[in-house]
Amino acid sequence: MQKLLFVLMFLLFTYQVEGWFFRRISTITIKNCFCKAVDADNTHKILHDFGSIQKCTRLFDCRCGHTAMVTCGDECDRRVTNWLKTNRWRCQFARTYYTASTCGAPTYGHHRKPC
Repeated sequence: MQKLLFVLMFLLFTYQVEGWFFRRISTITIKNCFCKAVDADNTHKILHDFGSIQKCTRLFDCRCGHTAMVTCGDECDRRVTNWLKTNRWRCQFARTYYTASTCGAPTYGHHRKPC
């Protein structure tokens, strides 16, 4: 009986359990870094949406101090710069726009980049 209880508890804490008694329980947290290239004018029209470019997947907790969240702005800046090399005709100036999951408000990049 103790072995059965141990197995059930193990499954409860390591996998997602769904049913009439349990709500969906997940012990794995995921945070994403989302990135976009936007027009640097006041309109901030989206030029390209890169989606999730980095993610942190951890058991129990993925903190905002994780490398994937801390370097979100730098990685987004690199992606936008590379994208602008082949898509210069779409704008005059662009900047990055990134969100590190729930780790603060969405942020615009500091530098205007010529297209």
